[in-house]
Amino acid sequence: RGAAGAVQVQVEVDLPGDDEPLRTAPAPLKKGSAVLGFRRSYPMGVGTALRAAVAEALLTEDNKEDSDVLFVVVGLGKDGQETELGVASYSLEELLDAQADQPRLQLEVRATGVGAADGPKIGDLTVSISALAAMRAIDAEADSASLGIELATLRLKRPPKPPSTPGASAAIHVHAAVPGGLSLLSAPIEPSAAATAAGAPLRARKDFDSRPGSALAEALAQGLGGGAAEIVFSVRRGGDGRRSSSGGADLATATVSLAQLLASGRDLPAAKTAAAALPLLDPNGKVVGSLSAGVRAVAALRALSAAAALVISAPSGPGVGAAGTSLTVTLGELRLDASVDASRGPSATWVVVDVLGTGDALTPQVAVRPGAAADLAFDRTYACGPDSALHSALVAALRSPEEEDAEIAFHVVRRDEATGREAPVGTARYNLEDFLHAPAKGASDRMPPTALPILSPSATPVGSLTLSLSGRSALAPAAAAAA
Repeated sequence: RGAAGAVQVQVEVDLPGDDEPLRTAPAPLKKGSAVLGFRRSYPMGVGTALRAAVAEALLTEDNKEDSDVLFVVVGLGKDGQETELGVASYSLEELLDAQADQPRLQLEVRATGVGAADGPKIGDLTVSISALAAMRAIDAEADSASLGIELATLRLKRPPKPPSTPGASAAIHVHAAVPGGLSLLSAPIEPSAAATAAGAPLRARKDFDSRPGSALAEALAQGLGGGAAEIVFSVRRGGDGRRSSSGGADLATATVSLAQLLASGRDLPAAKTAAAALPLLDPNGKVVGSLSAGVRAVAALRALSAAAALVISAPSGPGVGAAGTSLTVTLGELRLDASVDASRGPSATWVVVDVLGTGDALTPQVAVRPGAAADLAFDRTYACGPDSALHSALVAALRSPEEEDAEIAFHVVRRDEATGREAPVGTARYNLEDFLHAPAKGASDRMPPTALPILSPSATPVGSLTLSLSGRSALAPAAAAAA
């Protein structure tokens, strides 16, 4: 339709990154239809302009049109004069969404030159596109060239107090701080919407360029090499969300360690339930809600490591210091006896790690069914050089007549899914004096995985927690100073 005066048609095929589009041979137009008989293979190997353009498009997934193949329909009059009739398009990213080649696609042809971005439909174009294998390979490369953040759902136990500043906005935002001074910000949220069982949908996501030479790659090289690369999620009030409108602290925060993601080999998907989401802590360390957020980073971190753009210390984790000046705490399997809430199914469970009062750390939340186990995949490194808080605390503990002063405490907490209330399950303990004085066996700087009993508040065994430690030699200066 709309081909008045045209006796033949051609279709110009314009690919991403292609400066010289090809045209089909002229085909006679009979009763509004034409058989084009066009078939062409386009190289998408490494170094081709098409591959580079598609890879760049995949890094900006909000704009799928960047990977569009355009089919420009051109009419030819009896005198050979050309008239652009319309355009059809198909995004190569749709192949990834469908996970299938498209042997027969019917695309709408929209009129051009009508003063509108999307003109009326004038016909259909039937095409076949096969590129799934190449798109999968490029997509895998794009994953390794970017770090992705998704903000899905914010849930708060109760709305925050209204701002004290007259006229200040009561709206809140979620802000994700990414190494290299980068960030992602959600749209404004009404606090009451977040304080519901369903929570407030955030619908924000962004990919950050992590290729060597980028600001993110440089920051990761420094941060992960020192064990301190993190994504920090903050709930903030008013303004543009980057700072509290009243100048106060963040309402709540949650942190994801990129070092731990790399060590586990697993990206963090956005949790579908509050039980599996990241706990949000207020400035006093109290859990005030949860955040469903996703972090896709493992492929990018591995690529940077393999390219020698990034040096990863092992073991890694927040606060790692120089060799011989850090203690690493690793938690593996958490097992709960069947007697723990035996009438309930899996519940959100986490462990609060207290290393001699130097600051609590929370493990990721896991869903544990009574009588079963789950992997906490927690790994955190504590600086214990001469000027560190842990060094001072350990010296004081070793001088104390109370043996428990040198204990690391692991407090197990569960959330009742029916009421939302949190309750202690029990505590596992390990005394660092035992670690210091253990006989050397093989790799003497480490304690192999050891199952610690979890005791309820009434001192009844309710499960076990697998602990391993590294850094015995780093504690030696504190032991010497305490002597």
